[in-house]
Amino acid sequence: ARVCAWLDRIAGAVESSAPGAGAFPLESLELNEPLRVIAVTHGGVLDMAYRHAAGLTLDAPRRHQTLNAARNVLRFERGVWKVLVWADTEHLTQPGDDL
Repeated sequence: ARVCAWLDRIAGAVESSAPGAGAFPLESLELNEPLRVIAVTHGGVLDMAYRHAAGLTLDAPRRHQTLNAARNVLRFERGVWKVLVWADTEHLTQPGDDL
């Protein structure tokens, strides 16, 4: 419940951060693209964030990975969270790793 509430607070803050809304001091920014929020957390929170965005219940079997240092991208659009990228570790490979 805490993770879902936190994500929904972020979504509400981002939605209300349009120029003139006053949630964040963004009135001077020109928002030509979606506002991005970066969060760093641990696997338990990631699991709950994934479940919230994917519409999975707490007792649903976990079929998603929570990898260390992975890139996970969620999007809040039209009142709904969605999983865009999950457990991406491509940025961790070094040139020549495949040799």
